[in-house]
Amino acid sequence: MRGEFVSSVAFGLLAWSAQAAIADAPIPIKECQFSQSYGPTVFYEGQTDIGNGFVMYTERYEDPDGGYLVVASCKSGSTLRIGYEGKDRQKAQDYVLSGAASPEKVTLSMFDEHFASLGMSTLLIVQDLEHCACAAFYPEAKGNKGDWERRYDHP
Repeated sequence: MRGEFVSSVAFGLLAWSAQAAIADAPIPIKECQFSQSYGPTVFYEGQTDIGNGFVMYTERYEDPDGGYLVVASCKSGSTLRIGYEGKDRQKAQDYVLSGAASPEKVTLSMFDEHFASLGMSTLLIVQDLEHCACAAFYPEAKGNKGDWERRYDHP
């Protein structure tokens, strides 16, 4: 009887540990590229690891010429949304990529100030849920943020 109990406890611990390992494993990046409709259709595309725990992707509505470039710090949850129209998207992406590749420390606040000075709409917030791209590229940076899940207001 005692051996059966020990055996079932050991099996339970093994199953729990396997489940925990699966929960902490990175998700495939293709899971982050989706669209959802809850009014206008929103497309989440181009998730990119830009280094040092930062990710970037676009969030756009049915209009392919306008939307938001989103840059997020996976560790802190700080998120910058930069509104763009037309060719501004490529310019914004290029600026963020060059800043991320710079040997100098660049912060989301610095990006925010730069894009705001150009008259682009920006919003700098801290999210308490993990970004999908962060779950794919930097699962170890999750900290105490909630698990990523597909929701209407959080890619």
